[in-house]
Amino acid sequence: MKKYLQFIKENNSSTLKYYCFDWDDNILHMSTKIHMKHLLNGEWVDESVSTEDFARLRTDSNWKSYDESFIEFGDFGPNGDNNFLKDVKIAINNGDFGPSWNKFINCLISGSSFAIITARKHGENAIRKGVEYIIYNILTDEQKHEMASNLISFGDLFGEYDVLKKYDFKLLINNYLDNCDFVGVSNIDFINKNTDLIEDNGIANPEKLKERALSNFIKKTNDWGKQTGYKVKLGFSDDDIRNVNTIKKYFNENKDFYNINFSVYDTSDKTIQGGIKTKI
Repeated sequence: MKKYLQFIKENNSSTLKYYCFDWDDNILHMSTKIHMKHLLNGEWVDESVSTEDFARLRTDSNWKSYDESFIEFGDFGPNGDNNFLKDVKIAINNGDFGPSWNKFINCLISGSSFAIITARKHGENAIRKGVEYIIYNILTDEQKHEMASNLISFGDLFGEYDVLKKYDFKLLINNYLDNCDFVGVSNIDFINKNTDLIEDNGIANPEKLKERALSNFIKKTNDWGKQTGYKVKLGFSDDDIRNVNTIKKYFNENKDFYNINFSVYDTSDKTIQGGIKTKI
């Protein structure tokens, strides 16, 4: 604890900071397409759209999704659970960084635990592999060193890491990511665990699914705050205004139940790096 208190002092912080990120068009602009039906001249025509367009069109009565709309957003086909990793590499190679990219990189370097909460169908392992690629291949050696130092300090606080005795970067990262959440809310396993959110039409509301995934992470971070006696700050960022408004409402309704300072970042305006912040 003494070592961690020194860490807190040196970093001029008296809080534990945690993050929740939507992925598409928030961290990266992925090339993955959504297959939809578009009503033109009285007929439904097949048309593929980007995730950014989908966020705008999904409530438009002239557009509709169907069973195979998100076939590219899951662990299907010959690439299996490497689909997500493949598109992550493409986006990074093309420089297609979203408004929360820099904040996500800073989150990694700081060693702050986080949750990725996306509407995709990928399983936990698929999303985690994309994050591992960024850590091992995109962070500079200097950033990795800083990240390792911060992880060791956090590990000293929680008493979790044997690597405090013998430095091992890979073990540090594995333990770190084990404390993070990787949730594709359209993944069948996640939906099956949250059947109470399925509506009368047999479809689960994506905003409510994200809310559920977020609530699970909040409970975990709140417990970490209790363990240490420190205040917790938690930020959520998303580019879909419907998700932003849903989470704002959820934070306002639940802020008195947790010893957490909540913030929501609206990244729907891609010209504003980091998004528009609202403190709850």
